[in-house]
Amino acid sequence: MKRVPLCVLVATAIVMMSSRDLTYSAEAADGGADPVAAAQIGPEVVAHVEELTVEQAEALVDQASRPNGPWLSFDRLKTLSPEVAKKFARHRGTISLRGLTTLSPETAEVLAQLQNELHLDGLVELSPETAEALSKHMFNSLSLNGLRNLSPEVARALAKHAGYRLCLDGMTTLSPELAEVIAGHRGMWLSLCGLTSLSPEVAEKLANHEGELDLSGLTSLSSESAAILAKHANTLFLGGLKSLPITVAEAFENHYGALYLEGLTTLSPEVAGALARHEGMYLFLNGLPTLSPETAEALARFRGSIFLCGLTSLPPEIADAMRDHDGLLTFWGLTDISPEGAELIVNKSGGGQLLGLNRLRSLPEEAARTFAKHGGPLSLDGLTTLSPAAAEALVDQTDSISLRGLVELSPETARALANGRRNELRLPGVTQLSDEAAEALAGYRGWLELDGVTTLSDEAAKSLARHDGVLTLYGLKTVSENALGSLRRNPTVQLPERFR
Repeated sequence: MKRVPLCVLVATAIVMMSSRDLTYSAEAADGGADPVAAAQIGPEVVAHVEELTVEQAEALVDQASRPNGPWLSFDRLKTLSPEVAKKFARHRGTISLRGLTTLSPETAEVLAQLQNELHLDGLVELSPETAEALSKHMFNSLSLNGLRNLSPEVARALAKHAGYRLCLDGMTTLSPELAEVIAGHRGMWLSLCGLTSLSPEVAEKLANHEGELDLSGLTSLSSESAAILAKHANTLFLGGLKSLPITVAEAFENHYGALYLEGLTTLSPEVAGALARHEGMYLFLNGLPTLSPETAEALARFRGSIFLCGLTSLPPEIADAMRDHDGLLTFWGLTDISPEGAELIVNKSGGGQLLGLNRLRSLPEEAARTFAKHGGPLSLDGLTTLSPAAAEALVDQTDSISLRGLVELSPETARALANGRRNELRLPGVTQLSDEAAEALAGYRGWLELDGVTTLSDEAAKSLARHDGVLTLYGLKTVSENALGSLRRNPTVQLPERFR
C-alpha cells in the first residue's frame, strides 16, 4: 500500500479561525502606558511592536498561549536577545520574526525550541554556527526565505533540519554541488519555490530528496529534467507550470509520488492521457476551470485519486465521461450541480468520509436525495437557502450536516431537517429563530448548533429546552429571565458563560 502524502492530509483538513489584530491605545503609542498592558491580544497578529523587554514578551506569550495557539507576528522587531527569545520559545503557536536581519547562534538555539512554525524571512545571510543552531528546530516549518545564497557549510548545517518543512524560497539559482547537499534535508518537505528553471544536473541531485519537494516556482521544464525528477519517490509540487508539453507529461509516467500541477488552466486529451498513466496515487489539477468530455474521458483512466477543485460545474456529459474512473474524485469548487454530477460525486467520494461542497449556492431536490446516499458527514456551508423538499431529501440518510451559510430558517425547512437521522446538525449562521422553527428543531435528537442566534422569545426557549441532545447557543445576547429559566432546566443546553 502506498502511503498517503502529508500534503493530502493537510489539504483535507478544514480549519476555520477568526482573528483580530493586536491594537494599542493612543496613550501606549505615545509612550504614556505600557504597550503590552494596553494591548488586546488577538489570535493572529501582534502589530507595531519594535522592541520588547523580557517582562513584556512573557506577558504577551502568556496571554496568547494555548495548544496550537495563535500566530504571533513580531515583524517590526529588529533585534532579539536570547532572554526575550526564551519567552517566545514557550509560545505554542507560530511565531514570525521577519524584521530580524541578524541572529546570533545563542538566540537561534533558543528559538529552535519553538514547537511550531518559525518564520525568519528577514535574514539574508547566516553564519554556519547560527544555521547549526536553527537545524535543531524539530517542529513544523522553518522559513528562511530571505536567503539568496548558501555557503556549503550553511547548507550542510540546514540539511540536518528534521522538522516538517524547510523553506528556502529566496534561492533563485542552485549549483549541482549545493543541490546535492540541500537534498539531504532530513525533514518531510523541502521548498525551493524561488527556482524558475531547472537543469538536468540539479534535477538529478534534488530527485534524491526523500521528502516532499516543492518546486512551484518553475515556469518551464524540459522533458530531460522531468524524466529525472520522475525518479523522486515522493510528492512533487510543480504549480508554476502554466503549460505541459506532451513530452513532459510522458516523462512523469514513471513518477510514483503525488503530482501537483495546479498552474495548468487547460489540458488537451493527449496530455490528459499521458497523465493518466502516471504511476502515483494522487493527481492535483485544481487550476482547471473546465474540462472537455474528451479530456475527462482520458483522465478517467488514471488509477488513483484526482483533485479537480477548480471546476465550478459538473455537466452531465463530464459526469458521464468520468463515471468509470477507478478511484476517488474531489470537486470542492462546484457552485452548481446536476443530478448526474451529484451521482458521480457520491460514487467517487469514498463512503463514510466528509463530503464538502461548500461553494454550492443552490441544491435541487434530486441532488439532495443523491447526496443523502453518501452516508457520511456532509458540509454544504455555501447554501444560503434550502427548500423544505431539499431538506427532507437531504436528511433521509445523512448522519451529520453542516449548513453554516443559512441565515434564515422557515418552520417548514426546520421541520424537515428535524425529521432526519440523529447525529449532528450545524446551523451557526441562523441569527433569528421563529417560535414555529424553534418548536420544529426541538424535535431533532442529536447535536444541534445554533450559535448565531442572538435572542429567543419565551416560547422559543421553552420549545428548545425540550431538545433531546446537546444544544449550543453560545451567541445568545438577550433573553428574558423566563426564557433563561427554561433553558437552564435542560443540562445539555450550552449557554454563554454570563447566562450559566
